[in-house]
Amino acid sequence: MDALPRYRNIIGRWCPSAGATGFRLIDRSGRGNHGTLTNMTASAWIAVGRQRALDFSGGNEIIPISGSYTYVQASVPFSVSFFANVKSFSNATYQKVCLLKSDDASNNAYEIGFSNAVGQYDGVLVGTANSYARLRTQTSASVLQSGMAHYCVTYNGLGSSTATNFRAFRNGVELTLTSAGAFSATTNTSSISLNAGNNVLNSQLDDLTIWNVCLTDSEIQKIYQLGRGFGVYSQFDYDETRSTVNRLRRVLLTTGA
Repeated sequence: MDALPRYRNIIGRWCPSAGATGFRLIDRSGRGNHGTLTNMTASAWIAVGRQRALDFSGGNEIIPISGSYTYVQASVPFSVSFFANVKSFSNATYQKVCLLKSDDASNNAYEIGFSNAVGQYDGVLVGTANSYARLRTQTSASVLQSGMAHYCVTYNGLGSSTATNFRAFRNGVELTLTSAGAFSATTNTSSISLNAGNNVLNSQLDDLTIWNVCLTDSEIQKIYQLGRGFGVYSQFDYDETRSTVNRLRRVLLTTGA
């Protein structure tokens, strides 16, 4: 039976394709660091193909992640995977997919996002404002806007300022990382999207997963092939109008557990 690679090393997983859960985005890792849909309505839960995804419209939508867990540390390998489709860059030249609490020397969050700013930030953009390498893939905006795709960023734990310790993939194929321009300082908390200035997300997003290991090429390709939401099923049925959990529907299934 297939299993999501390194499922025992998952430290955070937020998966809209598991089903709409009102204004709470469940942390499917079991750590309880749930997200809260902020400045968003029920219409943000949309169908993309046969599954759900969250739709960010380029406004002030954000999903703060609860807890104070440090997802990104210079001494610990990590991998971040998600499925996304950029709808437009019309109101944001740098769209922040997620900010993850880190041990950056100046207390900045680790950022992953998209940009169409050719020559400085274009493509998939990763790093922090200080001690982590600031990198970009130079992927064209037309490719980023070509439909739902799988993205993965990995770090081998061997030095956060060294560019070659980081890798990025799109649909299982490695992308070339090059230096990016300077990053602005950020608040060192974790969130999906950022509702500030020219950094708002105007994309569809699903299955953001974080591991505390550096995934291999074959593992990343398998995650892409397995597709969105593999091994996760609806856990709660929320009635947000009454702010109660009506009933426990199904449990988290991580195949092989």
